[in-house]
Amino acid sequence: MFVRLLLVTSLLVAVPLTAVVLSTLSQGTRIASRQIAKDLSAIAAAQQRVEAQGQYRLQLQTDYIAADRAVAEYLRAAAGDDLGLPSTGMDAQRASVRDLLGERQQSLGFGLGILTDHAGVVLARTDATEAFEERLSEDRFFQPVLENLEPAVGYWRHGGGLYLVAASPVVLEGEAVGFLLLGDPVDATMARAVAELSGADVAYFLKRQGGAELLASSLDRTRTGALQEAFNVNAQALMAVFNRQPVDKITLNAGGEDWAGKLSPLSGFPDGAVLALSPVERSVAPFRELQLLSVAAAVLGLLLALAAAYFL
Repeated sequence: MFVRLLLVTSLLVAVPLTAVVLSTLSQGTRIASRQIAKDLSAIAAAQQRVEAQGQYRLQLQTDYIAADRAVAEYLRAAAGDDLGLPSTGMDAQRASVRDLLGERQQSLGFGLGILTDHAGVVLARTDATEAFEERLSEDRFFQPVLENLEPAVGYWRHGGGLYLVAASPVVLEGEAVGFLLLGDPVDATMARAVAELSGADVAYFLKRQGGAELLASSLDRTRTGALQEAFNVNAQALMAVFNRQPVDKITLNAGGEDWAGKLSPLSGFPDGAVLALSPVERSVAPFRELQLLSVAAAVLGLLLALAAAYFL
């Protein structure tokens, strides 16, 4: 009779407690999933904000320099189409243009500056001191600026890297005497700016033959290497990059650590994508603790019920 009483008491207590525990576990999992989605959306929004702010700043800087009459006059002189200058004179003019562009870089803080003549031939750039023949007239981003004489902003792939850029014609007395391009590299500095704004991590990928290259991330070097490997063996991630398809939820295991990600094509750029990253463990830890507490409370309640039945 006593044993039967204990069993009945156990069932009366265990059934509702089990239901409560299962409900808590299920609800905790759903809440954790929603939290991960919320975190990823916040990272993606932060990346878009950093992108928009960068484009706006670069456009303002480009307009400011392009409107400088001194820059336009230097540019027309450096082009020297009809001035009949000797080569030494032309070299001096181009050096002057490069120095002027360098001064603007120091005062305004852009990462890269390029000035071309009216045909898109590069006359000066801030990342090179040697004069090499280079034309941007056939460049996918630059060509519409030359043809339409209209400013443009966006992502620009050049020299193995990726830049957020703004370009504009330089006009003197109603004539386009050249073109100006200013940009900031998509690098760890930009990625960390997104991370600081969102409190999580981000990575930028470029489409390459046979895979995707992790161009920059806010992660440390070890995690960045592990993420590169994990991304390139994930068929869903690669297909999304090559087909320019967004993926709202993607799971990666990099270096033994699980990450939830949201993959989005870079705005207006066909060969790149940005991956918002949130460590799964960090997102679910608070809810996992709640689940463990619920289980512990259920076990304790059952033990107390059995003890009460035993002594009563």
